[in-house]
Amino acid sequence: MRIRPTAASIAFACLFSLTLLRVSVARAQDATSLDDPSDETGSSPDVAAPPVPDASDDLPEPVYAPGAPTPPAEEPLALPPPLGDELEGPAVGEAAPLERSRAIDLATSSPRTLLGRQAAVWGELGVTGGGPTEAQVTLVTAEVGLRYRLEGDFVMHASWGLALADADVRGEESIGGAPTEYDASVFAAQPGNPVLGSGFDGALGDARFSISGALAIPAAARAELGRDADTLAGRAASEASHRAVMSMRGYWGAWRWAPERLGLVVPVRLAIPVDRVTLEADGGLAVLVPILGDSLAETDVILQLAAGADVRIAGPLSAGARLRLVGGASGSTVPGAVASLEPFAALRFDEVHVTLRGNVNFNGDDGVAGPRGPGWGLWLASGLGF
Repeated sequence: MRIRPTAASIAFACLFSLTLLRVSVARAQDATSLDDPSDETGSSPDVAAPPVPDASDDLPEPVYAPGAPTPPAEEPLALPPPLGDELEGPAVGEAAPLERSRAIDLATSSPRTLLGRQAAVWGELGVTGGGPTEAQVTLVTAEVGLRYRLEGDFVMHASWGLALADADVRGEESIGGAPTEYDASVFAAQPGNPVLGSGFDGALGDARFSISGALAIPAAARAELGRDADTLAGRAASEASHRAVMSMRGYWGAWRWAPERLGLVVPVRLAIPVDRVTLEADGGLAVLVPILGDSLAETDVILQLAAGADVRIAGPLSAGARLRLVGGASGSTVPGAVASLEPFAALRFDEVHVTLRGNVNFNGDDGVAGPRGPGWGLWLASGLGF
């Protein structure tokens, strides 16, 4: 039997053929998208864009043969040093300031020579006692001072002292041709002479050198002469006390205590550190002009010299001694030439300087074996440099 195609069968065959064609086209598009991830706009949200080429990409990649030396890495360029205010240390033409530790180390028997970066303050207490039978004196002295760096190595210094004296005096004086006896114990405060000065205090290599001019203002004065036993005793006690406060020091720095004297002084000092030892030499020249009740007396010309050494023992502890000589070329303040020894021990704690020192006179009426005295003194002193 022969089958003839109908209109319905022809339509179904055409529809089936179109469906197969669409499936084939869809599969072809899927295969194309796997090879090229970009869509119709040329980009895909799931794939990152290629990196922007850099100028260094044009340089060829270095290739090193096995065994060939590796070329050295390039060193970074050195930057020039900072200029102007960024530079550390003193400016050109300015001297570097003396280290505070050096200033403290080169102060030896007394903190009165102490000087920090800017200033120093010091104080000391001293005691002594003795004298002849007719003038026994017990004495306590206090002295304070300041040293201040005005500019560079130009320094100002000031000091002042006070003595508290208890004197037992006895004797006889003639008043109006009649002998008058006195026997009394007199306690009095005897002020010293304020001293003001200025000068150079700085480094000479590893050494320290100072020289200055100073003025001793006359504040010390003896009691007035009297006309009865009490005032005679007061005058005798005053003279004995002023003599004792100078003799306990071997008359060193006599201008600080000499009564009724205007002092013009030039002190000098040199300290040299050598390993654990500090060598020291100092001195002074003083002219004491009599004023007030002693205005008719002879002018005093005094020269003093000293040499000594300070040895570091352990940690902050050091000890040493100074040999001192004081002579009076004229006047009555210093009795001839007086030699003395000043042993000392010191503790140094950075800015703080503490010393214990003594003095023993060797010769003259005020020596330890002399008829007058007292020929010794003991001091505790402390200073602070800052």
